[in-house]
Amino acid sequence: MTTTQVDLLAKRTLDVLPIRGSTDAVVAGALATDRCLAMGFPARASREVGIAAAELATNIVRHAGKGEVEIEVTEDRACLTATDDGPGIDNPGAALRDRFSRGRMRADPDEPLLSLGCGLGAVERLMSSLGFESRPGGGTVVRAIKVREPNLPWW
Repeated sequence: MTTTQVDLLAKRTLDVLPIRGSTDAVVAGALATDRCLAMGFPARASREVGIAAAELATNIVRHAGKGEVEIEVTEDRACLTATDDGPGIDNPGAALRDRFSRGRMRADPDEPLLSLGCGLGAVERLMSSLGFESRPGGGTVVRAIKVREPNLPWW
């Protein structure tokens, strides 16, 4: 069940979504986009946050099976926190590089894809900052923040 808090005086929304399957990733992306638009983020920045939320949720489904994504949006920033109790990330530095997937680099670009292997790297590029804590065998917490630029064009 999704938990939602809306604080109109503080101009803040907070949603906590349980992630159990691929449709939850779609919901996370759409909800993050919607919340950013409602807080006045430009459309492009809102979509970038939505893509990042969907990617984080997809990683939970793919690598841990279940977890949650927290979406907190204020007038000046969007914060995504993805938490799971999965196997953790053995090599955090490598996980940010494109073509890294399921614990290894894909050496052959023609190798059949189980994934693109650019998830966390893409989240890092879309958001203003990305940090994570992972313990092999003990779960992962990823936090990504998008700061609203004051003079971005509306598109």
